[in-house]
Amino acid sequence: MNGFSTLASEQLGWYVYLLRDPRDDSVFYIGKGKGNRAFAHEASATASEDHPALQSAKAKRIADIAAGGQRVQVDVLRHGMASEPQAYEVESAAIDLANVVSPGTLLNVVLGHHHVQRGLMPAQEIEVLYAAKPAPKLEVPVMLVSLNSRWDPSLSHQELEEATCFWWHARGPRRDQCQYVFGVHNGVVRTVYRPLNWRPRVEGDSGWEEDVGKNYVRWGFEAAPAPEMAQYLRTSVRRFIRPTQWSFLYVDPEV
Repeated sequence: MNGFSTLASEQLGWYVYLLRDPRDDSVFYIGKGKGNRAFAHEASATASEDHPALQSAKAKRIADIAAGGQRVQVDVLRHGMASEPQAYEVESAAIDLANVVSPGTLLNVVLGHHHVQRGLMPAQEIEVLYAAKPAPKLEVPVMLVSLNSRWDPSLSHQELEEATCFWWHARGPRRDQCQYVFGVHNGVVRTVYRPLNWRPRVEGDSGWEEDVGKNYVRWGFEAAPAPEMAQYLRTSVRRFIRPTQWSFLYVDPEV
C-alpha cells in the first residue's frame, strides 16, 4: 500500500501511526500526522540514498527493508483526532510506553512534543510536580535558572550540574551578589549549587559559536555542592516567577 485514498484521507483526521519492520514485526518508529504522512518516510528514505551521510537511522532501516524486497508495515494506533495537540499527547504516551517495553528499539530522534512536561516519570515525581511545598523563606540573594527545556527525571548528577551551570546571559554585580543558584523546572527547585569562578563562554565551550559576532557572551560557573541548602530541593519557588518566558532571574532575600 502506497498511501490512503483521497476519501480515506479526508475522513481520517489527525492520527498516530507505527512503522513496523516486516522482517521481525518490531515497531521502530512512532509518529503523528494527517493525510499520507505515515507513508512519506519511505519516499524520503529513498531520496536520501544519494546522500548517505544525511541518512538517519530510521532512513537506513527503511532502506535495508527495501533492499530485501519488502515494504515497511504501517499501522495506525489511533485516528479520528480533531487536533494536532491531541495527536501529540497520544504520540508522546506511545513513545514513552514503547521505550519502557522495548528499550532502545525506537529510532525516533524526538521523544514527543510533551515528553518533558508530561512524559514518563516516577509517581514520586508526579507528586513533586503537582504538590511541591513552598520553598522556605530566602535568607540570602539567589539566582534562579530555568531547566524547563533541559530537565528530565533520568538526567545524571553531572548532566544536571551542566544544565544548571552553563550558559546564561547573566553578568555584572547583581549576579555576583547571588550566593546560590537554583535550577528550576516547572517552578520546582531541582538543583542547588554555590557558584564559584563565573567566567564567559569562550571558543571550545559547548555552543560557543552562538556568541560569535554578538556584543555579549553567555556566562557559566564552576559549581560547589550546597548541602546546607538541601531543604530547598523539590520545593516550589513559583511565588517568584511571573507567567512569562524566562531563562534566569534574581531573587533578593525575603523580609
